[in-house]
Parts: sequence; structure tokens; C-alpha cells
Amino acid sequence: MQIIVNLIINISIGKTYIFVHIHIIVINVNTHSECINYFNGYCRAYGMPVDPNGPAGPNFKPRSAPTFRQPSFFPRQPIWQSRSMPSPYLGFRGLGLRRRRRARRRRRRGFLL
Repeated sequence: MQIIVNLIINISIGKTYIFVHIHIIVINVNTHSECINYFNGYCRAYGMPVDPNGPAGPNFKPRSAPTFRQPSFFPRQPIWQSRSMPSPYLGFRGLGLRRRRRARRRRRRGFLL
């Protein structure tokens, strides 16, 4: 962390005014040693030696920030579907039985369908 203090003094000559204006600006400057990618003088993100007290780059990640592992296994959707949910390709439950029964009746009557 770096603190910059600007002191501006304005003195007017015509009248006896003395005006002191102070700016205190706090700039948060992160260093390489505070980064999670910094180890033993090297930046792991870029693989190059860096100054530990130098300003950190754009990919700065603080050590205190929690890191989450990527899941290595994504569970797939089961192949079977529950009976409460009809299949979009087969239609509703029982519709296939009706078609089969209708086809059997047609074949008995002489139709070849």
C-alpha cells in the first residue's frame, strides 16, 4: 500500500489570505509477494523471475482469496427416465400398446399393416 500526500499552498498577495490545501490519496498497490502465483522469486503464471517488492501484474490474485478446484467428473444424465415423465419420442405411456393392439386387429381382418 502506498500513500501519496500532495501539499498545495496558495498565498494571495493582495489580502492576507493563506490557504493550505492537502490531498491525501491512498493507492492500493499490490506486490508480487502478496500474489498467489508468486513462489521463490518466480511468477508461476508467466514462468519468469520477478521482484518480490515490485508492483503486481494484471492477473494478480491475493493469497487470502479462496481458490476452488475444478470438478474432474461431471455426472451424466441417467439413460433411463422416470415413469412419471413420458418420453418425447415414444409418446405417452400406453400409446404403444394401443398401436400394437390396433395392428393385430387389422392383420386378423386381412389388412397387412
